[in-house]
Amino acid sequence: MQETPYQDSANPAAPFTFRDFELMHQWTSCTGESLASNPNMKYAMKEVMPRLAMSQIYLMHSIMAIAALHIAYLRPSEAYAYRLLAAHHENLALPLIRTAITCMNEENCHALYACGHMVLKYAFASPDSNLVFSDELGVVSEWVTLVRGSFSVNEFAMKWLSNGPFSSSLEKPVVLDVDLSQNPEDFRFAPLASVLEMHEGEDVEHCHEALLILRKLLTMAVAVDPPVTLMTIVYTWPYKISQRYIELVSKRIPEALLVLAHYCLLMKKIEDFWYMKGCAARILHQCQRDLSPEWWSLLDWPVSAIFDQEINDQSSIGSTP
Repeated sequence: MQETPYQDSANPAAPFTFRDFELMHQWTSCTGESLASNPNMKYAMKEVMPRLAMSQIYLMHSIMAIAALHIAYLRPSEAYAYRLLAAHHENLALPLIRTAITCMNEENCHALYACGHMVLKYAFASPDSNLVFSDELGVVSEWVTLVRGSFSVNEFAMKWLSNGPFSSSLEKPVVLDVDLSQNPEDFRFAPLASVLEMHEGEDVEHCHEALLILRKLLTMAVAVDPPVTLMTIVYTWPYKISQRYIELVSKRIPEALLVLAHYCLLMKKIEDFWYMKGCAARILHQCQRDLSPEWWSLLDWPVSAIFDQEINDQSSIGSTP
């Protein structure tokens, strides 16, 4: 039996079905709070975003897309149907977001800020997402663009955001002023750093810079009292790296891929969130696939930390009575 759509009088082009009401219930009862660790952000996700979505249809679709993916994660037997539903809502949201962001103002910046969170999480949670490389050589992966776009919205609209409904959940900008000696595992970067130092040229300098940013962020991540949430630390790296480094990754330049593979060590730290599970391993696998065997020894640390942990986690699940 076909579901009867509910027509929103304020948005006549956007009908909703009773299945969509299920998605909103899922969001307010479970999904919203599952996306963050910070209590203020949990509240913002669960309470503030749905209220904003009542007047911004693209945020409503973004919320429903994430809720559908969460149900797919929680109910594997129904995953296919809910992933299709998630894709449906995401495909409706993205064109509207792109249009709205070209005329961002004091009124719509809050919904666009929320959408920045949503589309990024969708990119990680969707099993169909190719997290690093597109099929075409030299094309930047969408999730990198989404991270950078989300941070750009924050910077552009910070004055408005700090006086709006998300004010209590905003975090301070990340300042990379850290002492690398505070990370007891920083020495493990020495083999990669040595290889980069053996090469010269502007492109290698961009790889050096990306590696240094990563080392600083990892040091922040292991601090007893980090200045921002772990999730913000992880997402800061794609924002801070240079555009040229991103281009080197998209062209499968070995030195760039090696640095990216080590970024998976940082990404692994937020895999307690359902939408991040398996992402570090997927990216590392893609890097390993595109590196020739002569480079593989430089992947020993991330491979052992990520792939071995994946095996241990699966073994633990299998042995649970």
